[in-house]
Amino acid sequence: MLDIVPRVPASAGALLFDADGRLLVLNPTYKRHWTIPGGQLEPHGETPWQACRRETREECGIEVARGRLMCLDFPTAKASAAARRVALRLPLRRCER
Repeated sequence: MLDIVPRVPASAGALLFDADGRLLVLNPTYKRHWTIPGGQLEPHGETPWQACRRETREECGIEVARGRLMCLDFPTAKASAAARRVALRLPLRRCER
């Protein structure tokens, strides 16, 4: 029997800008479209900020140290198909790999 962990109906994304004001967008292999770094919160009590940092690190290797909350959107009970989204605006700094 598999232990199934319920998904959290919330996600977090990062708006990362470089010094010229260009927004970082990714073209992941598992999606059909371009997107900002981000994804769903883990069900063990992860906060939107923690999810934003984890997803950004996993998807593009950038360590996010600080940021500002830009947007919070959530569905009503009747709009259950929509995901909750938190966007953080973060300055993009040069990172060494």
